[in-house]
Amino acid sequence: MRCGRLARAILAATLAAATIAPVAAQVPEIRLARQYSMGYLQLKVMEHGRLIEKHAKALGLAEVSGSWQSPASTPCSIPTT
Repeated sequence: MRCGRLARAILAATLAAATIAPVAAQVPEIRLARQYSMGYLQLKVMEHGRLIEKHAKALGLAEVSGSWQSPASTPCSIPTT
């Protein structure tokens, strides 16, 4: 009796795991902030060399682009969500 319950539990867990398909979302655009200081130098190099697009293409991802946005001059205009 106990082995039957264990076997059913293992079977149910196996079926549940088999029906769950891995989900991968692809976004067409990656948005990054353009800031002005030495701490953001690596982002400037990425933008200049179009490294996001280059490496996405090398990985076989379809049409991923980088969008570089400068924040407004006031911190209140930057969305917090």
